[in-house]
Amino acid sequence: MIGFDPKMYKAGGLLKSPVDTRDWEIKEILPLMAVEFPDNYQPDIPTFDQKDSNECAACAFAAIDYTLNKKLSDLSEPLSPSSMYANRFPNELFEGMYIRSVMKKAVSDGIVRWSDFPGFYTLKEAIRLFNQNRDQLLEKCKEFTIDSFYTCSTEYEIMSACYFGGGVEIGINVDQQYYHPDQNGSINMRYSGKSLGGHGNAIIGWRTRDSKQEYMIKNSWGEKYGENGNLFMTFDVLKSYLMDDMFVPVDNTSLSTIKDLIK
Repeated sequence: MIGFDPKMYKAGGLLKSPVDTRDWEIKEILPLMAVEFPDNYQPDIPTFDQKDSNECAACAFAAIDYTLNKKLSDLSEPLSPSSMYANRFPNELFEGMYIRSVMKKAVSDGIVRWSDFPGFYTLKEAIRLFNQNRDQLLEKCKEFTIDSFYTCSTEYEIMSACYFGGGVEIGINVDQQYYHPDQNGSINMRYSGKSLGGHGNAIIGWRTRDSKQEYMIKNSWGEKYGENGNLFMTFDVLKSYLMDDMFVPVDNTSLSTIKDLIK
């Protein structure tokens, strides 16, 4: 983590989603028999550097959807968090975002490639730039919509979502130690209880280290944070940091892969 400057990154871009009992749970579509997963699964995907923007939730979704589409196609460039950040619901024109709203927008409108809408912005500037070519961008968004989303709660559900899909979007209560992973990119202590704000991240894989399984969390604070932009936590530590439900975006192609396991 040499060179990482925590002063450049402020938490608070994620707001806790209101409870919605209509959410589907991923366990409803997972196979009854447990799948044997490898000890290590660490997809190599680009790391965003949002700096002081509030686009963390959009960055997390862009990382997951990139991972998913990389499996399904020849996608060779990142997706644009700012296109999702700008294309907000009319009643949510504030700097922070809700994960559930990100999921709903991903279903209805989608996201564009980085080259179609690059950079990071304040909300006002993102909306202004997006609206300059709104119709064209919304048409391009159709290439990267999702079909549905689910919540998950167990390790098996997280691993299935990462292995067969793109990953899991999570909301984190950031504390001081979150800014300072150890030399292996790990946070080994549970959440301190002193929140500096909410932050959106993506679980995209896992590793086994010292006989313990740690989940691979893609952050959006540049490659100097953690291990090449990634953070690692055991399930016990991860659960202590969660401020929100864990959401799994699903594409029908990846869903059919999961359902094939049941046959």
